[in-house]
Amino acid sequence: MRLMKRHGLAAIINLRGENGDLSWYRYEKRVCAALGAPHLDAMLDSRKLPTRPMLVCLMQAFDEARGRSCSNAPADRIAPRWRRRCI
Repeated sequence: MRLMKRHGLAAIINLRGENGDLSWYRYEKRVCAALGAPHLDAMLDSRKLPTRPMLVCLMQAFDEARGRSCSNAPADRIAPRWRRRCI
């Protein structure tokens, strides 16, 4: 929590994906909730190049962290099946 306050972080984007059964994940969620900051999940693979859906999800997380709606993405740049909220 001190780190977020000290560096003025407004959101956490977790690149490991949702891990509700792990203590570090629950701690991140609690800290974000206490600070009123969004905690966003955008899973990437540590051993493989990201797929297009992974990158779309990551970009949506960046947009949401900045306070923009995911639905503002240009429709012609995101395939319909990837427009859904992926976090």
